[in-house]
Amino acid sequence: LYAHDIFAPAPERAAARLLPLFDSASEPLREWAVRHAAELPVRTQLEALLKDSATPRARAGAARALGMQS
Repeated sequence: LYAHDIFAPAPERAAARLLPLFDSASEPLREWAVRHAAELPVRTQLEALLKDSATPRARAGAARALGMQS
């Protein structure tokens, strides 16, 4: 499911819903969240997650999303 059009009008609110999924036990769900967050203008939130997250899985997701951004 590609949901960019739903998230684009409110990127900050979308990030608040997507970033916690970076720590999901489900690999497909994590990757879906990473791909969608990477396409939103939420670099500040991604950098904060990379810096402050307690879990390696969430930090790895943030790093992947930042790497996908143009």
